[in-house]
Formats: sequence, C-alpha cells, structure tokens
Amino acid sequence: MEQVPLERLEVEIATSCSFACSHCYITRARRRDARSVFTDHAFSRAAVEWAGAKGVLGLTVTGGEPTIQPSFRTMVDSCDECGVPLELYTNGAVGAGFWELPKVSRVVNAVEVSVYGFSAEEYGRLCGRPSAFRRMVDFVNRACTLGVSIVIKTSPAFFPKRESFDCLKAWARRLEVPILTFDLDVVPESYDPRVGPPTVVENRTADNSDLNHSLCEAGKTSLFISSTGEVRPCSLVASGIFVNASGDLDSAWSRIRQFVDRYHHLGRNPCRQGGCSGNSTTAVSQAGEQAVGDASGIAGERKE
Repeated sequence: MEQVPLERLEVEIATSCSFACSHCYITRARRRDARSVFTDHAFSRAAVEWAGAKGVLGLTVTGGEPTIQPSFRTMVDSCDECGVPLELYTNGAVGAGFWELPKVSRVVNAVEVSVYGFSAEEYGRLCGRPSAFRRMVDFVNRACTLGVSIVIKTSPAFFPKRESFDCLKAWARRLEVPILTFDLDVVPESYDPRVGPPTVVENRTADNSDLNHSLCEAGKTSLFISSTGEVRPCSLVASGIFVNASGDLDSAWSRIRQFVDRYHHLGRNPCRQGGCSGNSTTAVSQAGEQAVGDASGIAGERKE
C-alpha cells in the first residue's frame, strides 16, 4: 500500500457547547454531554504526539465549543511541546482574554469563527447568549492585532435585517478578514469582502458524479477523531474505527487508508452519495453509513 504523509489531523474535542442554537447539527442532548475520549488527558497528549511524530502540518480542533473544554489546554500544551500548529473552530465567546492565556498566541495560528448575527439582540435570538456578541467581536479584533489568520463563517439566514449583514461585511472589510457564507441546506461558498458581495451556491442533489474526477485524500493524508473515539477519514463519513488512550493510531490509520483505497480503485469517494458536495447533513450521514456497510471488514467497527 502506498505510504503517504499525514498532513492534517482533525479532532472533535467534545460536543458540549455554551450556546443553544436551534439550527445546530449537534442534537440538544449531545450539546449538554461533556463526555469525550479527550477528557482523558493521556489520550489528548498521545494524539498530538502521534500526529507530531508523523510530521503533521496542523491540528484542527472542533466541537461543540473547544475553548470551554478542560482538555483544550492539554492540547495547547502538547502542540507547543511537539511544534504542531493548531487551527481552532470556535464561536469566539471566550473573548479577547483567550489570547492572553499561556502559549495560546504562540500555538493557535488559524481560527474559523462562527458568527450568529451582528448585534446582541440577534445573538440572543439565535443562540440564547446576547452577551456573546461583544465577546466575539473582542476575540476577533484581538486575534487580528496578533496576526492570527481569521475566517468568519456565517449564514445570511442569521441576519433578518440587511443592514445588520452590511455591518458585518464592513467590519470584516476593515479587518481584511474573509467571510465564508452558507445557507443552512446549501454548500458553503467562499466570500472575500475585499473582492465582492457574498454568494451562496444553489442547492445540489446527492448525485455528485463530478466527484469521480476528484478523489478526496481524506483518510490518506488527513484523519478525523470524534469525541467518542472513532477514527474516520473525515467528519462526513459516519462510522469508523474505535480507539482509546492505549489504542494503536498507526493501525487505525492503516486500516482507514485501506478503506479509502478500496473506493478509489472504483473511482469513487467513500462519501460520494452525499459528501462535501451533498445537500444536507442527513444525506452525508446516510451516505457514510452506506459506504461503511459496503466496505465491511475494513471500517465500521463499533463497541457496544
């Protein structure tokens, strides 16, 4: 089997979150569940050390909300020790003080901030945390002064008033921060406020025959570890191989590569029926389950 370098490791540090967004793809019960394999600090350290030993170019930390998890500090410390840059997906509600925490500004080199409107009123309506708006603004402003790479992710659906979205764009333009816009059922589309107005691509079907011409390297050069301890090619493939603090990540990665190679030999991606170009999280999940079922014996092991 072809040996390839591990370029990126993405970890879902936990599904718990301080927000209560009705549109969130994570169920309300899971947002309240702080359990995660990464609460085992040994597992967090082992995952970062393993990735560092593989020469990984970066570690992406998602949630839930990563910054409220106790294990996030363990990951920051481990990334600092191993020389692994950290990319953070966050709501930014932790505020500007986050950047004064030890090692954070040295380790975190890129951030994607989810924005839920551009006023305390809109934040209260969408996520139940009106005071989080000001903290998010302070978080982003401070990150920009430190030279951290920032991307804002939002949806026009979060802005009942056009002028509110215009205020967001003006703020982003002043900071020279790009915006990633998406519709709740539509594929994300990049938008740079320095170039032109935001656009949202039209909804697509789950056919995605064009993916035959672009075989994804997820599972080969990148991996995803869920909060339940599943190693998957990426978050869009619904099932994977369970590991724990004493688990063999080398073995898991090898089996995931076999799983992906099996599909690539057929000119397909494991999540082809939904995948990155799918039209909903549900479609992606169903496609991932089907893919794992088709490749039984390679991936899809679960603990009861």
